[in-house]
Amino acid sequence: MSITLDLNQSRTLYLDERGHRTPKQGLYPDFFFIGGISIADKDKPQLSKFVKDFKLSNYGDGNWELKGAGNPSILKGISKDQQPIEAKKKWSAWSQAISSLDVQYELYGTFVKLSDYHRSHPNSNEKDVIKAAFLSVVDKFVKYGCSNSHYDGNSEIYPSSIIFDNIDGIQKEAINEAFEQSKISKPILSNMFKIGGNIDYVKNNDFNLVDELIMQFVDMQIYALTRFLNPIQSKKEIDRLNILVDFEEYAYLLPKLQSGEETRTNEQLLKIVQFFNSITPLFQHLRYKLKVFGIDNDEIVTSLTIVGDKEYLGFAIEANAEMADFCNLMKYPTKELFTYLNNSL
Repeated sequence: MSITLDLNQSRTLYLDERGHRTPKQGLYPDFFFIGGISIADKDKPQLSKFVKDFKLSNYGDGNWELKGAGNPSILKGISKDQQPIEAKKKWSAWSQAISSLDVQYELYGTFVKLSDYHRSHPNSNEKDVIKAAFLSVVDKFVKYGCSNSHYDGNSEIYPSSIIFDNIDGIQKEAINEAFEQSKISKPILSNMFKIGGNIDYVKNNDFNLVDELIMQFVDMQIYALTRFLNPIQSKKEIDRLNILVDFEEYAYLLPKLQSGEETRTNEQLLKIVQFFNSITPLFQHLRYKLKVFGIDNDEIVTSLTIVGDKEYLGFAIEANAEMADFCNLMKYPTKELFTYLNNSL
């Protein structure tokens, strides 16, 4: 039995977060998410060039931060009525570009369902939520993403790094505590990564750097992923949260149109279908970046997880199927773990 360090397979895990951090009932949306992508270091220049080229070809300037929420900051003075139109243009263009992207990466993520996590951990705080999500993601990256085990007991470990989006004091404290607490339970994890060493974060002061560009890619991808898996189903909440693109409308509106509960003009229906068709390549792309790793203690382990009353390790399988139904059948997600994550009771 031997462990070999394979220097040619070094990888980086880029992580960002979305949602609330406070574990309690009554929050909307009822989740905290940490996720991102794992990519081979040799492929980072190609992916960063993809993002830079997208900004240049669609907006004529690359010196700004591309984000999932909101419109590009380079668009100055657009009216309130024009903002949703520009947002749809951005996502249609992004989806079209993604469909021809030829860079290998894996998509990781963990949702913490805050209300259930609070019930199971009544004395928990913000840092506990961050640690739960972070350790869930990084543990899978260590076990399955930056190592390779063989039937003969031999294995290779790939030198790896973790890069966060620009993080605040609480997140830094939580990550430090997570590594300290994992020294006994997850010794490989705490031995592989060191704060100030191979754990870093982007500074958001030069949007043309390789790491900054890849983090913008991450922001776009996890925004689409989390919005799809935790959709906002109320026009009131969409307005309150200033949501410019309602990705989910085109699935949950269809049954209402078919039943006659709601109506749209032919022009409105045409715009719905056109935008729906323009974004399906993005979700087809995302579902194939979710990974199934194997079986651990009789449970299928995947790269997408929910932490609530317990840890649900197989969410990627369901998410893949939900995206396929959405893209191919225009069907709104209804499966068990999706329902659990979105249950606000």
